[in-house]
Order: sequence, then structure tokens, then C-alpha cells
Amino acid sequence: MKNKLFSILICSSFLIFFFACKKDTVNPETDLSVSQTVSSDSPTVGSNVTFTVTVSNNGPSAATGVTVNYTLPAGYTLVSATPSVGTWASSTWTVGNLANGSGATLTVISKVNSTGPYSNTATIMGSETDPTAGNNIAIKATVPVAPPSTDISVTQTVSNGAPVVGTQVTFSVKVLNNGAIEATGVSVSDVLPAGYTLVSATPSIGTWVAPNWTVGKMTGGSSANLLIVAKVLETGPYENTATATITETDINAANNTSTSSTIPVSAVASKITYNSDVKPLLVVSCAPCHVSGGSYEKWDVYANAKSKINTIIGRVSQTQGSGGFMPYGGTKLSADKIAILNKWVTDGLLEK
Repeated sequence: MKNKLFSILICSSFLIFFFACKKDTVNPETDLSVSQTVSSDSPTVGSNVTFTVTVSNNGPSAATGVTVNYTLPAGYTLVSATPSVGTWASSTWTVGNLANGSGATLTVISKVNSTGPYSNTATIMGSETDPTAGNNIAIKATVPVAPPSTDISVTQTVSNGAPVVGTQVTFSVKVLNNGAIEATGVSVSDVLPAGYTLVSATPSIGTWVAPNWTVGKMTGGSSANLLIVAKVLETGPYENTATATITETDINAANNTSTSSTIPVSAVASKITYNSDVKPLLVVSCAPCHVSGGSYEKWDVYANAKSKINTIIGRVSQTQGSGGFMPYGGTKLSADKIAILNKWVTDGLLEK
């Protein structure tokens, strides 16, 4: 009886072992899993972000024919994909074989685009049966943020609006960071028109290599200046334009360009006089406030106009509507009229 019972136990153990081995050999199972992390959940648009895809074989069998499908959505542009094992082609990571308990990683560097979607999916598959399909997909999403923005402005003035041909004028270019953050890659282009020949260009910071002023970095609220000395030629054009650019997004591109111009006069041209040229202009433009009978200083009087001409030129040259602009409540004087006032100064403030 004992021998019979012993034989039954031996046979039962053998059958259990046989069927267990047969199950693993004939129908092996592998629990493949995939996970995904990202270097930044809130990357800046235009920057690079790194996704790390990790795959594991949780067994019990060895895994063969392992692949990961990884198609980047439209919110990213692929920069590089580097697997720890296997190969990468297009949107497929061919892992190959994974022993029980082993794993591998794929490092994907992508540029963040300005529009999405930004939800990134990795899906793992293998040749064997996977009893736990729930961990075969890993989704990782980011919420990109706009790049830092600031406001760079540029203004330009000229030392004489009515220079004599053959003399020199100075263009003063000022660039200002109106924003609260640092601006980088600040550059100003100032291409002198054919009416001038460059004499010198002196920046307060940065470097000048015609026609570009490389300013570099500017902290919020800071400014820089460039002085361009140019010789006035006999023929134009004479409109000079300065344009500023930066690396960051500029929230107000309207103030990135400034133009100043001159109306050169011949060295033998008739001189401007108060009685013939300036007084009629001031009477028309500045009445009724600054002529006889008005409430303010009388500029139809030669001595008064002569003593205040620099103030007058400064105020009529301002942007219309700004503080101190003249004529108050009126229309800005044309460039040729301002040139007459400048030439009066150049000619010696003659009365007649």
C-alpha cells in the first residue's frame, strides 16, 4: 500500500511539473510595461524638452520582438532619439529581446512648437502574450508657456535738419528696453542712405560693424546710444532709418523703427532771414498764442524769436501730442518748415 501511494505522489508531482513546463514553453507570457517622464512639464515655446521612455519586462518569460511606437504630436519637432538598446527609425523603437527582469530606455529630445497638441504617447508590444495590457501605454503631456517678452524701442534724431552740402551731421540713435525682463540679442540696423558718407559711428555699449550696431544684453529699463557722424552729399535720398531687433518676443513692434531726415541746402544758397522767412512762418503757425495780442511771449518780435529759437525748434520737432509739443493742439510742422528754422540758426540768425 505504501509503495502504491508513493508511486501516485511521484506521478502527480511529475504531471504538475510537466504541465507547468509545457505552459511556459508552448505559450510563454511576458508582462511588458512602459513609462514616460519629461524634463519639464511647462517648457518654453521654442526651447528643447527631453522625454525619457522606459520599458521593462516583468516576466515571467523572456520577451522577444519588443517594439515601442512613439509618434510625436504636432506640438513638437524631433531633434534626436537615442535608445540604450536596439534601434530607432521614424516613429518606431525596435528594442529586440528583453530578458525577464530587464529594461531599456529611449531619450527623445524635441523642440516645443507654438501650437499643439502636446500629449505624447508611447505604446509597447512584444511577440509573447501579455497578461497585463494596462501598462502597455504611457501618455505624457506638457503645458508649454510663451517665451519671455519685452519691448525694445528705438528713437533717432539729427543734429541739423537743414545742413549745408559738404558739412557733417550727427545722428543720435537711442535704444531703450521698456520691459521688465532682460532683453538679449539686441541689435540695431542703420543703413545710411546714399545722401551721406559715414565718417564715424560710436556706440555707448556693444560694437559697430556697418551697418549693424550689436548691443547685446539690456536689463529692463536700461538704454544705450549710438552717435553716427556723416558727411552730407549733394544728392540724396536723405531719410535715415534705424531698426531694432531682439531675441525675445517684442510685444510692441511699432516702436522698433525710427526715421530722421534732412533737407540739405547748397553752400551758395540764399541765407534765411527773420523778416523774409522765419517771421511769416511763426505768425502762421503760432498764432494766436505767440503773436502780438496773444497771451504768451511774442515771436513776431525779432529779439524774442532769436533768443528762443532753440526752444522753438525743439518743441516743434517733438512727436505730435507729446508734452511740450507745439503748436499746441495743432498739426506738426512739415520737415521743410522745420528745416527753415534750422537753417536760420546755421545762417547766423539774420534779421534781414
